[in-house]
Amino acid sequence: MNKKISTATGIITIIVLAVIIIGGVFAYQYYWPNLEKEQEEQQEEINTSDWETYRNDEVEYEIKYPKDWKVDDFASYLSDNIDIYKDFQGEYPYQCDLSITCFEKKSTYTSKPNDYVTKDSKHVCRIDYYATYADLYNMPNGPRHFYTEECDNIFKQMLSTFKFID
Repeated sequence: MNKKISTATGIITIIVLAVIIIGGVFAYQYYWPNLEKEQEEQQEEINTSDWETYRNDEVEYEIKYPKDWKVDDFASYLSDNIDIYKDFQGEYPYQCDLSITCFEKKSTYTSKPNDYVTKDSKHVCRIDYYATYADLYNMPNGPRHFYTEECDNIFKQMLSTFKFID
């Protein structure tokens, strides 16, 4: 039962494989760089020149945020906290919220170690951001966090402005 592949079938198979490989290389070279460039351009679209600056002199950091966002600054016995947020109206109102919690390293506050940004041996900060439905506390199954591209782009821009100061 020796089956031989005809010359024509072999040549056609080689040509088809060559076309697939060349097409894949072509698509990779021309499509993927454009996709990455589009993603970078989307992030660069937000102009931060007219943003407000929140400055915390105790922990020594600052972060920029859009003018139409609100800031709640509060402290607990363990940490110094701020929430920077904006309410969005519509059929399903929601809120974009960036939260910064800073505490002294000697405190008993613990969480996952990769969640922290640290300046020195004195303070550690945790930065979280998320979107939640505005009717958060009246939901039958608890909070509803979700992803929105609009919030995500603004959060990334805000995070790029976070810095510790001297």
